Amino acid sequence: MVAVLRESLANGSVSDGYVRAGSANAEHFLFLHQGKAHSAGVLEEDRFSMRTFGEFFGATAGATSVAFCHTDPAILLCTAVLFRKAPSA
Repeated sequence: MVAVLRESLANGSVSDGYVRAGSANAEHFLFLHQGKAHSAGVLEEDRFSMRTFGEFFGATAGATSVAFCHTDPAILLCTAVLFRKAPSA
């Protein structure tokens, strides 16, 4: 996964979007804005949490599914903010 992502970033085929990696009990996200890693997070037991890039790649080593989702930059940044500050109930 890392090699494919690195190649996609280098050749410019990825600019705005996120990598979503599923595991048995969580969904891990890496947000990319303007071709650069912006932030990372995890959705676990209905909780949003911020993660470091290293934690994202460590957690996705055993992922059961990995997908890249291209999205509009505004939607991407609005989604990424949920992982930095969880919404109030």
